[in-house]
Amino acid sequence: SAALRAVEIGPSSADAHSTLGYVLFQAQLRVADARGPSERSYELGGGEAHVLARYAGFAAATRKFDAAERAANRARELDPLNATIHRAVGFVQYASGQYEASIASVERALSLNEKLSDSHARIGMALIALGRPAEALAAAAKENSGMVRTPCIAIAQHLLGDDAAAKAALAELKDAYGDAGLYQQAQILAGWGQADEALAVLRHALELGDS
Repeated sequence: SAALRAVEIGPSSADAHSTLGYVLFQAQLRVADARGPSERSYELGGGEAHVLARYAGFAAATRKFDAAERAANRARELDPLNATIHRAVGFVQYASGQYEASIASVERALSLNEKLSDSHARIGMALIALGRPAEALAAAAKENSGMVRTPCIAIAQHLLGDDAAAKAALAELKDAYGDAGLYQQAQILAGWGQADEALAVLRHALELGDS
């Protein structure tokens, strides 16, 4: 409601449209509804790094990789000392399968803000995608957010053959976050190759509105 009101008050505000698109997509999974305000924010916000970074995230998540990369690179040009912008660039690169580049971008983000949450785990997931689970485990150990740290650890341990440690990490996630961590539980199950179980958890997450 607040985001809709912002667009009503400021129809030429890139940030208003960007916020509306972000809420519709990230909080409510209304992907089709989010596309209009997201695209409008990009049209209006070519000089605003945070708007471009949000758009890049939406575009990458909906597989518009060329548009996402253009927006992310422009955001980085506009605000090269903003750690969150470099992390956003890393997300775009990860989503499009550029794992080495993604690691470099997130490492750059950490060089600007060593406490930036959700960064070491992103590096860990990229290392998993590159077939380097031992390095992924070491990266995840530095992550301060348990919500994203634990899936990385659970998948890496499974790939390393330590199923007991992997199952312990999944149990830790469930104990700590309950249904709030359903998406992360599905990540783990998918990483273990248990597709049917992962999809069942994702359906339950969707029913409960897990953002």
